[in-house]
Amino acid sequence: MDTIEFLMQNQLFKIQRDPYYSSAYSLLPSLALIKKSGFFEDKLTEPVSALPQFSAQWFTTPVYKIINNLKNKSAKNEGRHVVLLTTGSFCPVHKSHIEMMELAKIELEHLGYIVLGGYLSPSHDAYVSDKCKQQTLSGLHRLRLCEEATFNSDWLVTDSWEALHTPTAINFTDVIIRLEHYLAHHVKSDNTIEIVYVFGSDNADFAYAFIGHGHCVCIERPGYEKNFAALQLNPLIYNNANIILSAESTVQPGYSSQKIRQGEDEAMTERVKEIFRMWQTKQATLPTVKKAIYYLRNEGSWAYAIWLKGRNEQTLALAWNDFIEALCVLFHKQFINVSLPDDPFDLEIQQLYLSQQYEQAAVLMKGKKVLSLDPCIEGEVNIGVSRCFFAGVGIHRPQLIARPGWNSLEAQIQAIPAGEYVLFDDDIVTGTTIKKIMNLLPAHIKIQQIISLVDIARDQSKGLNALDVSDCRDFLAGANEAGMVLQLPNEKLARVPYMLPYVYPSDRASTPLSSDTQLSYELWKINFDFFKKIHPVIMLKDSHFAFQEMMFYLGFTETDSMQSICQWHMDRLLGKP
Repeated sequence: MDTIEFLMQNQLFKIQRDPYYSSAYSLLPSLALIKKSGFFEDKLTEPVSALPQFSAQWFTTPVYKIINNLKNKSAKNEGRHVVLLTTGSFCPVHKSHIEMMELAKIELEHLGYIVLGGYLSPSHDAYVSDKCKQQTLSGLHRLRLCEEATFNSDWLVTDSWEALHTPTAINFTDVIIRLEHYLAHHVKSDNTIEIVYVFGSDNADFAYAFIGHGHCVCIERPGYEKNFAALQLNPLIYNNANIILSAESTVQPGYSSQKIRQGEDEAMTERVKEIFRMWQTKQATLPTVKKAIYYLRNEGSWAYAIWLKGRNEQTLALAWNDFIEALCVLFHKQFINVSLPDDPFDLEIQQLYLSQQYEQAAVLMKGKKVLSLDPCIEGEVNIGVSRCFFAGVGIHRPQLIARPGWNSLEAQIQAIPAGEYVLFDDDIVTGTTIKKIMNLLPAHIKIQQIISLVDIARDQSKGLNALDVSDCRDFLAGANEAGMVLQLPNEKLARVPYMLPYVYPSDRASTPLSSDTQLSYELWKINFDFFKKIHPVIMLKDSHFAFQEMMFYLGFTETDSMQSICQWHMDRLLGKP
């Protein structure tokens, strides 16, 4: 068998195991046409569905907008439940991408479909770098722009799976298959949720992928009217119930990511434009390493107290100290070894020791009646409050809720005795939480003063380039009151550490965006090293109950070791098969 014949046979093998392309090939056996419809031979030796990252356990894609819209639809509404999906470089995302999805939604709803949501899925870097060359933005940066573009939508959201969690570029049909599998697991519905793929007439031939399987909507785009007209004349397409040709065209003529990269600004929303142009400027200049301060709060034994029972305290203390040392080294390395367009920083890491903070707080709060928001340092009255995000990585608008395990905020506030207080929190970065709490307090509770041990804005005003303040425990899985609070699709509350696949570290800890994936892997590794040193082995059942909630949701059991849970995340995180 010669090389060409072997390659053709390999392509046919991959086509035949894809339900979209195999159905199309059986109806119209033309390899050339299948390639025109979007198929390419990926570099995988096995189907995408065999990858561990394909599993719905690998919890990356937000579903909260889908669930909210499912709740808001009347049970009397009859119609097929669908979720829209479009893929592409999005380098950068622009108004026509969003408008294309809006037009597809209108078209489907006019036909009686119930549209629950829609996803923008940026492609893998392996595809985009070949297409955009030196003007390529990394997947992490393209995702951030897509998240900004969909942030205020009540139905559109961004999916990071294709860009970050596959080992190479894959066919869009594989993205459809995975999303359908993922939603079937995480969104409980009496009706099957179907995926409808959306594309513009600049890619009109993609319609052939759906002639025998699946559903799609093609939106006419200015400049590509002939492509659209050709579909309308083809009986395999025009009379096919799987394929919808939208009569509405995107109204912004000539918008394209390529033109934006060349300087056309009007195609972007203001927020996306602001970020993208800033990044372009940085990509065109040599980076300058700046000095900066980063605060890390070292909670000491308070963070690992839940693991002390039956274990050697000194061993735990040594493992914690090693963890902190590794964390500091890791942060310094990741902040200085960034990729453009991120700014490199030479960090001065200042550790804030909880033992010293107890003394500072005692002096600042002496003789005062304290209302504390800090779980580590108690006052006369304590409020257990957290910002709650929705499960699935991305930019969300958090809600202010009671900390998991506490009474509702309303009940806690009602129980506060009338009087005058100072409001205490260990640090203030944006001040948002304190402002919201102040607005919730009734008139009979007077706040005389707000006290914090660290105030980023105050430090900036003194000329210090202070980037952020983070609690060390938030990077240790299962530690005491550690990590971000989120609401799972089953509406239970959980906690997750500040690392992928659950959290972009850059969102919660102001780390460089370009390092999110590598940093997360390294964080899971130093978690693994911590748990490896502890005996008896720390199991999931030994960890904080809210972290357990997340792991139980994913299918782990209480007797799974924390070391094995860390290894599970490490094995999947870098997109390796």
